[in-house]
Formats: sequence, structure tokens, C-alpha cells
Amino acid sequence: MSTSIILPMPGTLGNVAGGGSNGVHVGNLTYASPTKALLKSTVAPSPLCITDDGGLYVNETTPFNEATGDDVEVLPATPAVDDAVYFGLAAQKFGEVVLDITTQGDWAGTIAWEYWDGSAWTALSNVTDGTTGFTAATGEASVTFDVPTDWEQNTVDSVEAYWIRANVSAYTSVTTAPQVGQGWIIGDAESWTDDTTDFTDAGTGDVELLPLRPTVGDGLYIGYSEKFCKVKVTTSQARTGTATIALKYWDGEAWSAVDTVEDDTAGWATAAGPLLIHFEPPSDWVANTAANGPNGQAGFFVVMELTALTDVTQQPLATQGWVLPLVTGANGFFCPASGSITKAFGSAGTVSASNADSVFLILNTTTGRFVPFTWTKATAYDTATFALPVSVNDELAIVQITEDGSTELANASIQLRM
Repeated sequence: MSTSIILPMPGTLGNVAGGGSNGVHVGNLTYASPTKALLKSTVAPSPLCITDDGGLYVNETTPFNEATGDDVEVLPATPAVDDAVYFGLAAQKFGEVVLDITTQGDWAGTIAWEYWDGSAWTALSNVTDGTTGFTAATGEASVTFDVPTDWEQNTVDSVEAYWIRANVSAYTSVTTAPQVGQGWIIGDAESWTDDTTDFTDAGTGDVELLPLRPTVGDGLYIGYSEKFCKVKVTTSQARTGTATIALKYWDGEAWSAVDTVEDDTAGWATAAGPLLIHFEPPSDWVANTAANGPNGQAGFFVVMELTALTDVTQQPLATQGWVLPLVTGANGFFCPASGSITKAFGSAGTVSASNADSVFLILNTTTGRFVPFTWTKATAYDTATFALPVSVNDELAIVQITEDGSTELANASIQLRM
């Protein structure tokens, strides 16, 4: 004998509608603080810079790390052979230096890019010098090279680090000495910032959603002890510039893109405010372990990863964030019998527009298991067949993940058939 459960959803639906303005139309999902919020950056923190003018060393690390123009003299006003500028990291090797050239150099000579092999300064291999020997036009320029296998730390002006140097190996004349405003070093290992405390308290604008100097592969990892379907973030400063950010999850072998997602932050570019990222938890979402988790952390993680970049002209910042777990703190309509829900029927007094389908999760908040129900756009009635195991007194909820974006379904109900 079949059993029917009718779940009315009055009013206008949507992924930010419902009693909690979070797209939960039947039942309730409670906001929880993430167990971890971790920012990954490829650009290494605290890059070092020292100049050598005929044996007179000047530590330029402070100006190298801020954006004032023309405050790093990578060559002296009158260069000479064996003048140099050193770039380094204290704790890791690297294969790229990026310089913001603020005065174009006009000089005749040769720059040799070298590293310390433990006994001597040795030519770097496969150097691509985007500065063209410190004569490139103003703007950012990269110097890339193969990371040496025999690279050793050494001490320059009492500072021990992995150093490379741009050494003047020949000099003829100078008209204008090049000047740099700021620089960055791309390390050979990612750097991590644990933003958990800032992400879970209400300090204004103290959470970096992307690094100040982002590169492809950077991103904010958000984790919890169980699966979740939404992330809420109170942003305080929107990202500007041209970039693509994708929501990814751990599938047991790699970080893969979430298929069904609606990002109200538009990749952190929406005007500041409380915003939601809605997604259908992937069926193959696997909890990370300390062995494969971000910065050695375990849990169910998603990452808002930078996957394409032209520029980021304003760093996105946030004040606080939450996740909506599928079980913890959740409740819903009591299931009257045990068995399996096998079919859903949707009926709406007002149909959506024709921009996009509406996707709902029919969620067993007792077990965390769910099935997606896709309600076809511009359709008053829709059905789906599936199998969702339930036991008597399990609690059921209806959670919306995607919406039309214009006219939404309204005065609707979903009938479940067992």
C-alpha cells in the first residue's frame, strides 16, 4: 500500500526565500561555524630583497613588500660590474620573481641571473627574463627559471635565505636607472593562512577571500565535520577585476568542480553583504584526511578556487561565514512510515520564467541522505523517480539549490510517494 506525503510550500520560492531566507522551504537547516577556513596562496609571504652597490648593502625588504613607486633601486644610479640585487625566501625555494617596474631603465649592460650552489654563484637554467635586463617598460614583469636541485641557503648582508641575484656582469652606460615599486616571489610550495578564527567571529573585513596578490590555484577552503549544502558569507569588500572562481570538492583523488551550484557572490564579485553559495553535495564527495586535506586538515571541504585570472584590482574581504550542514541542527517533517520514497510530484500556482531549472534537495535530515528534484523551468507540474530510504519518524526537509533568477515558482507543493 503506497503512502503519500504532501509538503506545501506557500509564497514565492527561491534559493534565498523561505523562513530563514536560505531556500529551506520545509523544515530547517541551522547555520554552523566551519571547523576550518584556510586560504591557500601560491605567492610566498615575506619575500626578501637586498641591493648591493659596490659592496654597500641596503635591505630593501620593506619597500619591496608595499606599493610605493620608485622605492626599490634594483640598479644603482651609476651601475658597475658586480653590482647586484638579491631576491630571496627564508624558508622555501622558488622559480619566479614578479616585479612592478615603476621607472623604465635606460642603460647598456648585461644582467646575469644566478643562485648559490653551496660554493659559488652559478647561472640559473632556462631563465626567461621579462624585465629584459631591467629595461622593460613600466608594469609587472616576471623572471622565471628552473628551480636548482643543488640550491643552498646562504647569507647576504646577515640574512640567511634561498637567494638569487641579478648581477651586473657587463656595463657600458646609463641614462635612466630602473626603479621598482613592489615585488612578489612565487614559491615552489603553497603557503597557508588559517582564517578559522576570523571567519567564525564578527571582526569586520578581517578575512581574505583571495590573497592580496592572487594567482591561479589560490583559494579559500571551507571545511566541516559532515556534508553541507550551502555556505553563507558576510562580505565586506567585493572583488573587482577579471577572474573566474569555481567551487570544487574532494572526490577522493582530486579537487573537482561541483556540477550543481549557484553562487550568489559571483566569485566574490557581488557587492558587499550577506551572500550564499548553494550547491548539491556531490555523490562522490569524500572527507579529506590529514594526509590529503588542505594544509593537513581533515573534514568535508569545498574550495572557492581561482581558475582563470586576468587581474584582481580589489581584494575580496569578508567579516564572517557559516555552513548549512545536512544533519547537525537540522529538522523537518516527520516521516510516517519506513521504506523508500520513490517519486516526487511538484505543483505550482505560479510557474517560473524560462531562464533556468529549479533544483531542490529532498533531504532526510536524520541520516543526511537526499535526492535532487529538478523542476523544469516554466513548468507548473513536474515529476521525478528515485529512491530515498527512510525510517518512521525520520525528518524530511526541502531545500532549494538553484532558481530561475527572474520569476520564481510560487504557491507550490511537493508530494512524495512511498
